[in-house]
Amino acid sequence: MKLRFHRTVRDKIWQKHQVRLYEVLEAIRDPRRRTFVSHDEPEGRVYLLLGRSEAGRLLRIIFISRRNGNWMKTALDAYERDKKAYNKK
Repeated sequence: MKLRFHRTVRDKIWQKHQVRLYEVLEAIRDPRRRTFVSHDEPEGRVYLLLGRSEAGRLLRIIFISRRNGNWMKTALDAYERDKKAYNKK
């Protein structure tokens, strides 16, 4: 999956959540990643992706699917409920 982002989002996920862009890229390449539809917005459908970085960090990545690609909104450490959803078969 290809994920686009603005520099402001990249900077925000580091400053607010201490998530590096390379961790997000590793998580979206996780073969066990899980993707769920979150909700619809006027600009497009919003998705939640749960994936693990190579270091083992489980991330919650929110992105919006627009006509011009998938745009990351934020990325942070997964919540407890996300861990259960990620481990579900």
